Amino acid sequence: MPNLLVGSPRASTSQPGTNHSGAVYRCPISTRFKDCLQISIENDTDPPEEDVIKDDQWLGVTVKSQGPGGYVLACAHRYIKKGPDYQWGLGICYSLSQTLANHREWEPCLNRPVAKAHEQFGYCQAGTSADISEDHKLVIGSPGPYTWRGTVFVNSVKFGIRDDKTWYYGPLLDDDAPVDKYSYLGMSVTSGKFFGNETSFVGGAPRGNGTGQVVFYRKNKMESTFLTELVLNGEQFASSYGYSLAPMDINSDGYLDLIVGAPFYYSKGIGGAVYIYMNSEEGITEETEPLKLTGKSESQFGFSLASLGDLNKDGYPDLAIGAPYEEKGVVYIYLGSENGLITEPSQIIKVENLPKEVRSRRDLNTFGYSLSGGIDLDSNGYPDLLVGAYGSDSVVLLRSRPIIDIITHVEGNISSIDPKQKGCVEDKNSSLVCFSFEACFQFNSSVLSHGTYIKLRYRIEAETSYRVIRQIQSLL
Repeated sequence: MPNLLVGSPRASTSQPGTNHSGAVYRCPISTRFKDCLQISIENDTDPPEEDVIKDDQWLGVTVKSQGPGGYVLACAHRYIKKGPDYQWGLGICYSLSQTLANHREWEPCLNRPVAKAHEQFGYCQAGTSADISEDHKLVIGSPGPYTWRGTVFVNSVKFGIRDDKTWYYGPLLDDDAPVDKYSYLGMSVTSGKFFGNETSFVGGAPRGNGTGQVVFYRKNKMESTFLTELVLNGEQFASSYGYSLAPMDINSDGYLDLIVGAPFYYSKGIGGAVYIYMNSEEGITEETEPLKLTGKSESQFGFSLASLGDLNKDGYPDLAIGAPYEEKGVVYIYLGSENGLITEPSQIIKVENLPKEVRSRRDLNTFGYSLSGGIDLDSNGYPDLLVGAYGSDSVVLLRSRPIIDIITHVEGNISSIDPKQKGCVEDKNSSLVCFSFEACFQFNSSVLSHGTYIKLRYRIEAETSYRVIRQIQSLL
């Protein structure tokens, strides 16, 4: 049975000499509220080395999984290296194996130039965001280098004998960098094949150009510095365009699309925007006109995004968008289609919609602050959604219900009914007018197997003033 992995950046561990260093928890899929166990990622028996500060390092601020059988990545972007007269906020990430055993430590900013402090790699904050690509590339967002210009680091998570162990990263010098200082490039990262068969690495820079920017990189075969493929610009000043990213093929045409969140977009009655860039054979370009979705005022709609997989089994992946500050938090579900994303949400999930036993246990708020989807956790054939609510120290697993198609028809050779002819087959002396027919039901489902019991409540209506309600059970 799969486990849920939950980051808790302010948690305390048993490691001596640390205070609120953060942790990652493993939670079984159950209806219990407190059955999560802390994963041992760092050395829990010995204090940190003398040149390390782990207090308030925020381990668990980023947790990414490749899914069952894959690697897990957990990061602490406030991890500090210190010396006699300096403290450098480099950040660190840990990869875990499929058994959740410690695999490797990743410090992309270690041993890089720090003589000019924040003007070089002194405050990298590596691990603010992270991703693991389909081809096992480790992608780490680092918004701090070169006066918070920021960059994206990439390496091979397997780190095997034949793997390229070079740290690749985006250009940072004034003449080459795709963004200006204080752009915070690396606040969000993702990856995918947006331009042909070569993997691109994408970073969000929510303060870039004042509006926010999104940068696409690809590897440079000649050196470790990336080549910049494309820069997308936000629409509105201070909207934090690029704060969140999600790749998915919305219309299943074989071209990977990109969804970009701008949670601080504002207008009258609007708070937050999400931009959908549909890809094509020509690729995404600066001229690609995105579809824009917006949320309610001050809701921070688009703060989190998640590709859900195919919820309704129509052949198109679906999208979840978090609005953690709308009421107590709301999650919007949008369906993909042949023509792109359907702009009306198919579901709007609010805290008040959750079961009473969930709501009564804790005063849930900031519901939708973080999202993770696309994996079938309860083995019913449908992907589920995990929703974080950091303001109430909670996560909620929303399990998808199977969908069945019901085909109905009526069989019988009734040509006319004579109201004067009394009596029934079962009772010849009845004063009622009787006739016979069969109501037939056929169930179709892509995931339900033979032997599954289905309960169906149905209604037969002859006229609006007379209804008969019954319940049947069927064995598929």
